[in-house]
Amino acid sequence: MPSRSLKKGLYIFIAAILVQACVMACDVYSRHRIAVSDATLHAIREVERNFLETLAEESHDLPEPAADMPLTRHYRTMAEMIHRGGLELDTAIIERRNQLYRELTTLKQEGRLLHQHLNRMLPSLTSSVRYIHEHHIAYLQNLISRGKLDQDYDTGEGFSRSPVKAAPELDIVKMAVAIQTGMLDIFETFSKLERGFSPAAISVEFQERIQAFYQLVNILEDYSLDAQDGLLVEELLLNGRTFENSFKRFIAIEKSIRRLSADKDRNRHYLLGQIKTAKAHIERAYGHLETQVETLQRLSLLVNAFMLCLLLFFSKRMIKAFRRTLDETGRIQENLSYQIPVRTSDFVEFGTIYNALNSMAGTINSQVVKLEESRDLLEERVQMRTSELSHVNNQLIAEIQDRIEKEKQHRELEAKLSRARKMEAIGTLAGGVAHDLNNILSGIISYPELILMDLPQDHPLRDSVMAIKSSGEKAATIVEDLLTLARRGIATHDPVDLNALVNQFIDSPECANILRHHPAVRMRSRLTPGIGSMMGSPVHLSKTIMNLVSNAAEAMPDGGTIDIVTTLKYIDFTIRGYDDVKEGEYLKLSVGDTGEGIAEEDLERIFEPFFTKKQMGRSGTGLGMAVVWGTVKDHAGYIDVKNRPGSGTTFSLYFPLNRAIPVKDGDAAIPPERYQGRGETVLVVDDVREQREIATRILEKIGYQVACVTSGEMAVAYLQQQPADILLLDMIMPRGIDGLETYRRVAEVAPGQKAVIASGFSESERVAEAQRIGAGPYIKKPYGIEQIGLVIREELDRPAIRKSA
Repeated sequence: MPSRSLKKGLYIFIAAILVQACVMACDVYSRHRIAVSDATLHAIREVERNFLETLAEESHDLPEPAADMPLTRHYRTMAEMIHRGGLELDTAIIERRNQLYRELTTLKQEGRLLHQHLNRMLPSLTSSVRYIHEHHIAYLQNLISRGKLDQDYDTGEGFSRSPVKAAPELDIVKMAVAIQTGMLDIFETFSKLERGFSPAAISVEFQERIQAFYQLVNILEDYSLDAQDGLLVEELLLNGRTFENSFKRFIAIEKSIRRLSADKDRNRHYLLGQIKTAKAHIERAYGHLETQVETLQRLSLLVNAFMLCLLLFFSKRMIKAFRRTLDETGRIQENLSYQIPVRTSDFVEFGTIYNALNSMAGTINSQVVKLEESRDLLEERVQMRTSELSHVNNQLIAEIQDRIEKEKQHRELEAKLSRARKMEAIGTLAGGVAHDLNNILSGIISYPELILMDLPQDHPLRDSVMAIKSSGEKAATIVEDLLTLARRGIATHDPVDLNALVNQFIDSPECANILRHHPAVRMRSRLTPGIGSMMGSPVHLSKTIMNLVSNAAEAMPDGGTIDIVTTLKYIDFTIRGYDDVKEGEYLKLSVGDTGEGIAEEDLERIFEPFFTKKQMGRSGTGLGMAVVWGTVKDHAGYIDVKNRPGSGTTFSLYFPLNRAIPVKDGDAAIPPERYQGRGETVLVVDDVREQREIATRILEKIGYQVACVTSGEMAVAYLQQQPADILLLDMIMPRGIDGLETYRRVAEVAPGQKAVIASGFSESERVAEAQRIGAGPYIKKPYGIEQIGLVIREELDRPAIRKSA
């Protein structure tokens, strides 16, 4: 039975790794302690250096006392360094030294002032003694010159002898000399202090000499001259007392300075001792830690060497075992009946592996025999199943292709539906804006007409008013485009000859203007004769042709050719393109160019209002292609776009053919007498004040009497009180009942009431309903004098019989 095991060796190796981890952890911790000790040692050395610099500055003369002196800042810096470095030093010692430094500064300053004061007093004392001495010297000189002592003593200064306290003059002179000598002794004592003598010894000596000086002065006061001499003595005593007090204070300050200096020295020695002790302690700890790190490094080296030897030993044995395993498995691969022999020298784990391989090889050998027997049967069954799956797969491919095609068609339909909804939403917005603009433009168009009727032909303002009217008509054209975009602008459907319409446009000023702005563009037309007619609005269809031609010219900045083609087209299956064209007979109008084409990413947006890639300022209102879309849809037509990037684009419009309808000739001009009023009463019903004012002025101008109301309810109330020949009825009045409901109520109050419908929108279902129950014709805002006058005149002249509701 094998006795050696890999598990035991693995445990030994793991134990060695754990020991190595512990050694490394201790090493990291010791190095951290070394770093901390090094930082602390650095901090102590910084404190020591700062303190030595402070001592060097203290050795100089102390500066004037101040709130924040340099040495005080040094002491504060030292305290902060001790706190920041976490040093075991007593900061109270530094605070005490700072206090001593401040006290010494104050005392030295006071001593300096007293010293200056004493120096200033010395001349006064000297002068007082000199005056007395000079006086007695003068007296002796007089005595010697006379050779005798007179009763009357006269030195020229007015002194006289005292008859009570008289002493020999020679003794008084000696006494004055003694006073001078005593004063000199005091000065000598003062100079000793300056030379460094002890203040205690000098104090005793000074006290003795000052007392002797006072005794001499007192004797002189008792046995000397009278009057003036007494004054000199009093002054001398006063100066002497002042000098004595100042000198005593000076000696006391010197004693305090020496005491505080001694305290500073003791403080310095103590602080330096603490710094040296702390530094020595840290240096010892630092050395101990370095020794510990060195020991740990040696231990780590030994552990690593042990692990390396262990690894080499087991690696060699493992390599040998794996090599034998590979050889034995190769033999099993060649012969599945082969069994690997298990030796006593093998590891336990490898013995287990060999037994498992032997067992698996025997099992595999038996299974291989069974597999070979089953292989032929399986191949036969697979061949049969493959044939069935191939047939099903072909069916599945056909179904997938069919579904992909249907999904593609579905996506195209969704895109077209989304485009149609977007155009419908934009059209709704444009229709609302157009309605409001029509109300505004009514004044801009109608008021100039009224003004022109009152102005003579040579009036200077006539051209300006006509310019205003022309601008209003241009704005109305833009509004008409918005209504076309909203699919509310086509109010009439007349028979239209498409070929004649194209020829009229080619001969029109608009076409000439386009070619004038693009001189390098050439236009060709190929019109198929006899293609029939269609129902539609010539104005809108002509504008559609103009917009397509203008866009084609803009697409050819370097010149090219525009082709306009009309054909009769029969569609017997739906054409899939930009717009699906249903089966039927169509008049096809194609406008193509040889320009740059349309970018693929812009193709889906070309019919969106205000979308343009043209140069700013040369693209009109940005509604051109949107108006084309709206016009085609209003004529129940379709649009197809053939785009060739870099080669040009062709727009094909399909309009339903109507063979039974002949082409209608244009209307003749209407003479002015046809729309003049005859004094009839017109009731204007409109919720917009400007519209009421415009209608009133126009109708009054052409001979009608006008009354105005602001809502349908007021119109009904008015007709209940008095009649009106005709109503001018606004169809859209948001604040109350609209035109249709108003006419219904009016018909109940005044059956057969004539009315003309006015609106900023095109003819709608509600307009048609109002006409069905009896209302007259519809007129679109903004209207001119001739338009409104003719409509009202024709309605008034029409018989009063109406179809009732």
